[in-house]
Amino acid sequence: MQAGRATIISGFVAAGFWLLESVIHYEIFEHLAFELLPSDPNELWMRSAMCATILLLGINSDRHSRRILEKEREKHHIFRATVRSSQHVLNNLLNQMQYFMLHAEDEGLIKDEVKQLYAQSIEESTRLLKNLGSLGNPCAVKIKKAVEPWQPAVSDTNPSGGNARVPE
Repeated sequence: MQAGRATIISGFVAAGFWLLESVIHYEIFEHLAFELLPSDPNELWMRSAMCATILLLGINSDRHSRRILEKEREKHHIFRATVRSSQHVLNNLLNQMQYFMLHAEDEGLIKDEVKQLYAQSIEESTRLLKNLGSLGNPCAVKIKKAVEPWQPAVSDTNPSGGNARVPE
């Protein structure tokens, strides 16, 4: 909601109320003259109190809306900072894993099948991190979809339907 919108609307409602009250007093209560500003102090007090109440409701609504928007911005900022921090930690971990893999390859400790699964895991982790980091307006559904791994069809070699076949 735009800043001050409820206050502006409540101002128009209060003005409309004041005008409607004047029309009602002239038409229904059959006052002799149409009075936009009533001569009766009690009527003036009641209209003023009602208009002030309507305006205060609009002002309060705007204040409440601003607080809600500030909290949402804060949550979004915290989410983005958390994602960036997580990406940093996970990128460091992935780099360390690649370093260990290079040394294990040099020593001949890793089978080709494991190398392939390892590369797929690194690629998928990188993709999921990028998906999570690129969310514009995060919500629970978008976050879940961003980190949802690919689910290939269930096969004989992968009966669980997961991302990669675990070597035996």
